[in-house]
Amino acid sequence: MRKKSKKTLLIALACFFTSQGFAEQIPQIAVIDSQRAIEGSVPGQKAVAQLQAKRDSIKNKLSLMDQQVYDLQNRLKTQELTLSLNAKQKLLFELESLKTQRIRDEEDYTKEFQQLQFSLINKIKVEMMPIITGLAQEKGFSLVFDLSAGSIVYAHSEFDITDDVIRRYNASQAKKK
Repeated sequence: MRKKSKKTLLIALACFFTSQGFAEQIPQIAVIDSQRAIEGSVPGQKAVAQLQAKRDSIKNKLSLMDQQVYDLQNRLKTQELTLSLNAKQKLLFELESLKTQRIRDEEDYTKEFQQLQFSLINKIKVEMMPIITGLAQEKGFSLVFDLSAGSIVYAHSEFDITDDVIRRYNASQAKKK
């Protein structure tokens, strides 16, 4: 009796899942690679350039400090025998202060860079969201997954709306100007 009820249940489930009523309820799915969308958009390219300029500026500032540390260390080595104890201690204190300042500056620059990166990228994401939502509604998608989030291993290119989002976002930004 139990085998018959299991078979009946399986047949009923198979009929249900293949029926037209269920087929109409299958959600339409799309994917977007938000990182590619951001980098492919005109504002995203400007943001990347701005971040690169900031990164280069930080790198230059830290390189200057590194050079100062190197120069001070070199001065200590070359003048070690001729410096008075007081002058040597003063240089050692200056060197340690400079090293500490360099570490603090690097931390501050890193935070500053991360804040800039977050604000630029977040602004673009916020501006893209209505475009993604509108495109999904227009094309009848029930779900849109982000490939950049890392939870999707594979998606066929026919489900990818990234290029459409980039085109529409660039067009919307051009209209704003």
